Amino acid sequence: MTRRPDTDTSLETAAGDPDRAALAAAVEEILTDHCADERVAATEGHLDRTLWEVLASSGLTAIGLPEERGGSGGDLGDVAAVLHACGAHSAPVPIADALLACLLLRRVSLNLPTGLVVAAAGDLTAEHEHEHGNGAGAGHLRVHGTLRRVALVPGTAATIAAVATGLDGTEHVVLLPAERCVAGPGRNLAGEPRSTVTVELVLAGDAAAPAPPGTATDLRRTGALLRAALVAGAAQGAVDRTVRHVTEREQFGRPIARFQTVQHEVARMAGEAAACRAAVDAAVEVVDSGIPSGAIAGGRTVPVENPASVGSGTAAPDASLVAVAAAKVQACRGAEQIAARAHQLHGAIGTTFEHGLRLQTTRLWAWSAEWGGEAEWADVLAQAAFHTGGAGLWPMLTS
Repeated sequence: MTRRPDTDTSLETAAGDPDRAALAAAVEEILTDHCADERVAATEGHLDRTLWEVLASSGLTAIGLPEERGGSGGDLGDVAAVLHACGAHSAPVPIADALLACLLLRRVSLNLPTGLVVAAAGDLTAEHEHEHGNGAGAGHLRVHGTLRRVALVPGTAATIAAVATGLDGTEHVVLLPAERCVAGPGRNLAGEPRSTVTVELVLAGDAAAPAPPGTATDLRRTGALLRAALVAGAAQGAVDRTVRHVTEREQFGRPIARFQTVQHEVARMAGEAAACRAAVDAAVEVVDSGIPSGAIAGGRTVPVENPASVGSGTAAPDASLVAVAAAKVQACRGAEQIAARAHQLHGAIGTTFEHGLRLQTTRLWAWSAEWGGEAEWADVLAQAAFHTGGAGLWPMLTS
């Protein structure tokens, strides 16, 4: 079986935090044992149940939610460290969607259900049953609408965590049993399950909870950040694989890594991967620090006229929104550059379906497009920069 080259960049970032370093080492050990190329390719479109059970039994699928709520504790930095490793190894499990669900549930009073729980976004409307004059269902919540790109694995029972908006604008976090929804099967470019789900349900009180204002926006923002973390990991994995290839591949009697042009291209790939990781780490730090709105512009409010990818209506993005937008834009650009150079340096063999390079490059392309692509998040940055004015632009760029 083809094993991956050692990927220990997660340990480099966690070096200053012993607990996070131990977490990264544990994840790395598990993924090294379970994510050989042949095994990842064989589970395409399905769930690697053995890997999922190992991750779940280690508490790695419930990070971000307090233990008393069914989670494993930890914070956004721990989530990012796990996802970077999973991205580097092309782990065939929906762990980003599961951890996003934990971070969503952290905002409300709901506990984590048993089994697979994935977060999703879309257009859901919530109405209290008493609004229809139905006394028997009073206190229940009627939810209807559509969710897109949901990581529902065929043949696997799952719960979908999402945000539904009431007629009065109030938001609710809802837990939707997937078997009671109508799912249209689909896949992303990497072959991972991505369903369009139609919802028409009445939920009891233990499956829905009022959420703070802005929860839907926070879900989209956090979803984009977690995808950027996956991209950063896949980028590093593609770099490691390419370094190994050019070191082993010989041409004209010597490894092609000895040629200056090849060295230059590999260095550019490594630089892009490092930039992706740095942007994600910076965004995690800003989001966790809770810098207030307006801080990015020296205390001025920064309105966004149409932040389609992060919510609806008029909003004032805070520093975390700008940091996440920067991380997602960098991830999208890095994914494009790294995938192109990796395939160029691998030559024709890298374009075959059987070669393991596609396991990383198809994920680079797929993940960079999910939870908002480059154009959407670049628009958020552009609007923020425009509204800060000349005096606020430099503080925004350097904060």
